[in-house]
Amino acid sequence: MGAPRILVIRLTALGDVVLVEPVARALRQRFPGYAIDLVTDLKMVPLLTRAGVFDRVEGYDKKGADWGFFGPWRVRRRLAERYHAVIDLQGKLRTRALAWLISAEHKLTLRKRSFGGALLSLFGVRRPIADRHTIDLYLDALSPLGLGRGSLPSDVTPRFQSPPSRATTIRTVGLGIGASHATKRWAPEKFHELVLGLAARAPGVVVTLIGGPQDRPELERVRQLLPVQNLDSRDATQLDVAGLASLIAALDVVVSVDSGAAHISQALGVRTIVLFGPTSPLRWGPRAAPHQAISLGLDCSPCSDVGGALCPRADRAQACMRELPPARVVAAVFEDP
Repeated sequence: MGAPRILVIRLTALGDVVLVEPVARALRQRFPGYAIDLVTDLKMVPLLTRAGVFDRVEGYDKKGADWGFFGPWRVRRRLAERYHAVIDLQGKLRTRALAWLISAEHKLTLRKRSFGGALLSLFGVRRPIADRHTIDLYLDALSPLGLGRGSLPSDVTPRFQSPPSRATTIRTVGLGIGASHATKRWAPEKFHELVLGLAARAPGVVVTLIGGPQDRPELERVRQLLPVQNLDSRDATQLDVAGLASLIAALDVVVSVDSGAAHISQALGVRTIVLFGPTSPLRWGPRAAPHQAISLGLDCSPCSDVGGALCPRADRAQACMRELPPARVVAAVFEDP
């Protein structure tokens, strides 16, 4: 008989999956000698394998071999026969179905809201979660196993490799431009001002534009505004998740909107400055130095858990991002955290 096993399920999104890593380390501390497995979206497998904290990372190919109604059953067949615990950190129909199919002594599911909050959301009253970090939400789900918010490792930042030595001179800066929701984006003109400010402080600095295939138009708008001598010609939108991680790992600093790229950067130990507007820095932001969150802290922020297509305040017109000054971000890049 092999070691007892614990299965964690989190398919999407990129940032949420990255934030599972410190929770897996907490599980290892609580259950030494247990094998910890993960089921995640197929394209995330190389990145989460790189984390080194899971004994097995199984891909869920929801657009291919595991597509459709029988997808959870197909994934179930590839997993171990029995688990000590199955922890569904997504709580969606697909992940609940997979967890239901697996034999386990304990089955735990992420619950983001109280009963009252869930009831209000049915009537369209959906207040953003802004009192806990996502990692804390994950640990709350694990409380029946004897874990809680005090169970985190001393290093609460996701960790996919040993942190690189800090650069004494800023030569390369990643710009995390892409975001899944329009209200989280920073205007191309803001990135232009940022690059001019960086170049004034560090002549010869080279910036790398970061985003996925869906962000290509936005990255192109920024690219057209930037001085050629400060621009990395590589196209990050052509890279898979593992390739993007390799690109980010070689940078000195990353400045990003609230996105999966920001979470990858922190996990790789690259100093990261994250720009927040409609979403909560407390829920999604860096947990420790040298990483930093920047927000205007307007009275209408946060207004959303994940952002949206339009600002809900027509009178503000996305002021939380629109009024965020590039000079403040330049200062953060060069300050000693």
